[in-house]
Amino acid sequence: LKCRLLGSAFCAARCTMESLEVRQPTLARPSIVKRIWRASVAGYFGGEQIALGGTSFGEPEGKPEQEAAAGITRQEAWTNLVLALIGGMVCLLPNIMGQCGYLLSPPLLLLSALVIIRMGGLICQACELVEESTNARPGSLNSYEELARAVNMYKVVLVTKNTVMIACIMLSQTFLTGALVGLIPVKKVSKPLLRWSVIMPMFCVMALLKDLTQLSKFASLGMMGLAVELLGLLIGCLLGSFMEHDPPKSYSMMPPEGHLSSMVGITLSAFIFAFAILATVPSVRAQMQKPDEMPLVVRDAILFTVLLYEIIMTWGYAAYGEQVNEHLVLQISESFPVFGTVPSLGLFVNGAITTPLFFYCLFSVLEATGADACRTQGTPPNTVARLLLVLILTTAGWAMPGLLAVIGVFSSVFCVCNNIWFPILFYHKLRRRAQHPVPAMSLALNAIIAILGVLVFIYGLRGSLEELSKEMGWNASSNSSNATNSSNATNVVAH
Repeated sequence: LKCRLLGSAFCAARCTMESLEVRQPTLARPSIVKRIWRASVAGYFGGEQIALGGTSFGEPEGKPEQEAAAGITRQEAWTNLVLALIGGMVCLLPNIMGQCGYLLSPPLLLLSALVIIRMGGLICQACELVEESTNARPGSLNSYEELARAVNMYKVVLVTKNTVMIACIMLSQTFLTGALVGLIPVKKVSKPLLRWSVIMPMFCVMALLKDLTQLSKFASLGMMGLAVELLGLLIGCLLGSFMEHDPPKSYSMMPPEGHLSSMVGITLSAFIFAFAILATVPSVRAQMQKPDEMPLVVRDAILFTVLLYEIIMTWGYAAYGEQVNEHLVLQISESFPVFGTVPSLGLFVNGAITTPLFFYCLFSVLEATGADACRTQGTPPNTVARLLLVLILTTAGWAMPGLLAVIGVFSSVFCVCNNIWFPILFYHKLRRRAQHPVPAMSLALNAIIAILGVLVFIYGLRGSLEELSKEMGWNASSNSSNATNSSNATNVVAH
C-alpha cells in the first residue's frame, strides 16, 4: 500500500512538473532569413552570436543566459564554415595542378583535408580540456586566442594568426583586381591602374570600418555572389572543354624534372592555406547549441569543400590545359568575354563583402593591445595608421607578381603553425596538465603530422622563395652578374 501511495505521489508530481515545463516561456524559432544570416560569414563575425566584447569565459556581457544558450544548429555551423572556406582560393586550383601535375595534386589536396580534419578535432578536444579545468560550461571558450592564452602562447598566436589575416587581405586585393579586369569589356586594361585607382580606394573605405552593423545588411548579397562565382566557374569549365585551343592543350603528370620536392612543398602549403579558417573553430563552437558536435561539423564542412575543390581543380585543368591562367576567372574572361562577366561579378561581390571582415578582425585585435591614440578608434593617428597599412599592402601586392609563391611563403611558416603545430602542441600540453595520457595511436599519428608540417615548412618555404625570386628577376640578375664575373676572370687569365 505504501509503495502504491508513493508511486501515485511520484506520478502526480511528475505530471505537475511537466505541466509547469509546458507553461515555461520558450524562445521563438528564428525565421529562415535570420537563420541564413546567422550562418553566414558576416553573421559569424558581426552578428549577435559572437561576443567580441564579452568575457573570456561564460556568457557575453549583457546577454541573458537563456538567449546565449540558444546557439546555432549543426547545420548552421556547417554552412558557416563552408561559406568561410570557399572564396577566391578556389580560382587558383587548376593552375596549381598545372604546376604540380595531375597525378599528385588530387591526393595532396585530400591529404591536406584529412590533416585539417584531424587538427580541427584536436582543437575541439583542447577546448574541452580547458573548460573542464575551469569548471566552465561547454562552449565557454570562444576564440583561438583564448585557447592560446590557456597554454601561455597568446602572443605567439597573435603574431601568426594576424600575419595570415594580412596575407588574406593582400590576396583579396589581387582577386578583386582580377575580377574587375573580367568585368571591363576592354581587352587590354592595366591591372596596376585598376589596383591603384579603384581597388585601393575601396580598401581605404573598408579599413575605416568601425563596426559591422551596416555591413551585416549585405550578408545575403555576399552569399549570392559566392553562388554566382561557383556557378560561373563550373559553367566556364564546361564551355572550355568544348572550345578549340591554339596551341593545343597539353598536360603533365608530374612536376618538371628537378623540382619535385619544391613543387610538392609549395602545393601542400597552398592547400593548407585554403583551410586557413581552422583558427575560427573555437569561435564557431562557442556559438553552437551542442558544442560537442563541432568535430563532426569540421569533418563534414572540410569533406564537402574538398570535394568541390577537387571538381573545380580537375575540371578547370582538363578544360584549359597545363597553361591555364593563374586566376581561373581571368582565364574564363579571356576565353569567353561576355560570359566571363558572370564569375567575375560573383567574385567581386563576394570579395567586397568578405574583405572588410578581415580588416575588422585585424584592427580589433591590434587595438585591444593598448589604449594609446594610435590604438583608439576614431582618433587621427588611428585613421592614419589604418590608411598607411592599406598603402603598404597595396604596394607589396603590386610588387609581388605571383600569387602561388606569395601564398607558399605565408602558408609554409604561419599557416603550418596555426593549422598543424599549434593544435598538436595545445592538445598534448593540456592533456599532460590534466594528467590524461595520450593514447599510443594518437601519439603516433600526431607525430607523423608534425613531421609532415616540418617538411612543408622546409620545402614549401624554400620552393616558394625560389619561385618568388625567379618571378621577380632576382635569379636572372644574379646569373648575369655571375656570368660577368666569370668573363672578367677569363679575360684576366688570358692577359
